[in-house]
Amino acid sequence: MKSTLQTLKALFAAIKPAQTMQIRVAGYSGDRLELTAPLAPNINDKGSAFAGSISSMLVLAGWGLITLRLREAGIQADVVVSKSETEYKRPVRADMRSIAEINAKPFDQLIEELSENQRASIQIAITLRSTGQLCASMAAQYVVSKVH
Repeated sequence: MKSTLQTLKALFAAIKPAQTMQIRVAGYSGDRLELTAPLAPNINDKGSAFAGSISSMLVLAGWGLITLRLREAGIQADVVVSKSETEYKRPVRADMRSIAEINAKPFDQLIEELSENQRASIQIAITLRSTGQLCASMAAQYVVSKVH
């Protein structure tokens, strides 16, 4: 598990916006990935989190979770978000925590589809919380392409 987290930390270190936003891996359990980021580098003119930062936290949590799960399954693939819908429920006025979760069945279906094709897709739900309150949610579809 530790090498998996190191892998994810290295991936995020290579993403310049994630560095600027100060995104950190807070936890990973195989079916759940949590990321955190402080409010200060992500603040807008209203004193709350910038919507682009919120969206990035959500997308990166989903991307990171799928990427790690694929690597653990021994599959080298590119993962990109192809479609997403975000609902902003309340302003974020403190540090952020995005949480992506994936159930075994959709992931197993993704693996099966990849065994038959070069590309597959998966949809997952991701949430963002601050001070324990749900502040945003995203339904995101990711396309996975095998790398040779």
